Amino acid sequence: MPFPNPSSSPSATIHIISKANLTVHKTLTYTPSPSPPLPLSSIRAQISLLAITGNTYTYARGGATLHWWDAYPVPSGSHLSPDKWGIVPTWGFADVVDSTIAGIPVGSRLFGFWPTARMAVDLKLEEGSSEGHWLEVSDERRSLMAMYNRYRLVVPDGLRNASEREALMAGCAVWQAGWLLSRFIFAAGGSGEIPIHPLGGEISWSRDDADLSRAVVVSLAASSKTGRAFGWAMRKRDVQTDGPLALLEATSNVEAIGGRGGGSSVPSKVVMYSDLCDAHTLGWMVGHSPRKIVIVDFGATAEVVASLVKTIRRTMMGMSVMVVGVGGQTKIMSESDVQRIQVVNQDVGRVQMNTSGVIDKAIGLHGAEKFFAKMDAAWEQIQRDSVYDNQKIEWSEGVGGIEHAWAKLVADQVSGTSFAAVRM
Repeated sequence: MPFPNPSSSPSATIHIISKANLTVHKTLTYTPSPSPPLPLSSIRAQISLLAITGNTYTYARGGATLHWWDAYPVPSGSHLSPDKWGIVPTWGFADVVDSTIAGIPVGSRLFGFWPTARMAVDLKLEEGSSEGHWLEVSDERRSLMAMYNRYRLVVPDGLRNASEREALMAGCAVWQAGWLLSRFIFAAGGSGEIPIHPLGGEISWSRDDADLSRAVVVSLAASSKTGRAFGWAMRKRDVQTDGPLALLEATSNVEAIGGRGGGSSVPSKVVMYSDLCDAHTLGWMVGHSPRKIVIVDFGATAEVVASLVKTIRRTMMGMSVMVVGVGGQTKIMSESDVQRIQVVNQDVGRVQMNTSGVIDKAIGLHGAEKFFAKMDAAWEQIQRDSVYDNQKIEWSEGVGGIEHAWAKLVADQVSGTSFAAVRM
C-alpha cells in the first residue's frame, strides 16, 4: 500500500493540511511504528525533491472529489483524523532505498506523484507498456486517475545543472496539457489523428470540433506554465493548412510570458486582460475573418471569461464560440465563489479538459511506447526553445520549506514566473 513509510529513520515529518480550510496547515513530527519487510513487487523510496506549484493547490482543493487525498493518507501513527487532515501530493523525485523488483534496483531514481513529507514511501509497482514506466497498482490507489499512478525511471544526466533540470521537470509537470491540446484535441486535419474529446474517453469530438483552420484562438492565463506550452505548440503548427488563423494571448503580466520558442507564421498578439475586450483587440480578431473563436482558459477569472464571451456574442453576431477549460485560479474560494463560477461555466458552454483522460485515450489509439516517445521529444524541444527560461526556481529545504511554500501559495503570493522547489 502506498503509505508513507518512515521505517528507515526513527521519526517522520509530514506537512498536513486541514481539508475544511486549506489555509490551516502545519508540520508534524512523530515516531512511527516499525514497518514490516518490503513485500514482493514493491519498492521503498526516499523523497529527494518536490515542486510546490499551483497544481499542488489544485490537488488539495479537488482532493476529495478526485481522490488526490487518497494517494497518501495520514498515517495512523500520527494520531490525526484522516477525515479532517490530509497530506497533499505533488510532483517530484525519489531515490529507491529498498526494492523487491529486479527492474528497479536500489539507487534508482523515480519521477512521479509523492507526498509532501520527509520520509520513505512504499509503492507496489508493475511494469508499464513503455520502457522505464511503472504503474502503482495497490487497491488503495485505484480511485486515482492513471497519470497519477505512473512512475518513471530517470537516468541522472550528470550535468552541472541537473538539479535545475529536475526541478523544472517537476515544476512544469503539467506542461503536457498544452501539447495534448494541439496534438490530439485540436488535431491537425492532415495529420491523420483521430480527435480526442477534452475529457478523453469515448465522448464524441468531431473533426469540425477539432478544426482550427478557420479559427482565432484566444489563450487566457497565457503566461501560466501550461499556457506557455500551448502557445509554443500553436506556433509549431502548419498554419497554412491546420490553423489557427491567429493566436491571441491574454495575461496579467505580458513580460511573464517569456520565451515563446519555435516561431512560425501564425499571427499573434499579447494583451493585458484590461485590453482584451477593447475595440482594437476585437478588430484585430475580426480582421482575420474567423468562422469561430476558440477560447482556451488556463486559469483566468470567471469574470474575464464571461466578459469576453459576452463581448464576442454582442459584437460578432453569429460567431461560433468554443470555451475549453484547462486550469483554474490558485486562490481560496468561498462557496458563493464556486457557485458563481459554475453559473459562468454553464453560460459560456465551457468544456473541461481532463489531462489524464486524454493521455489514456491517446495511449489506447497509438500505444504507450509511441505516445511517450512523442511526448518526450516535445519536452526536449520545449527546453531547446527556451519556453521556460525565465522561470525562477525558489529553492528551500525540508518540510519547513514545504510549509513556507504552501503559505505563500494559499496567500496568492506566487508569481507566474516562479515556483518552489524543495530539497528533502
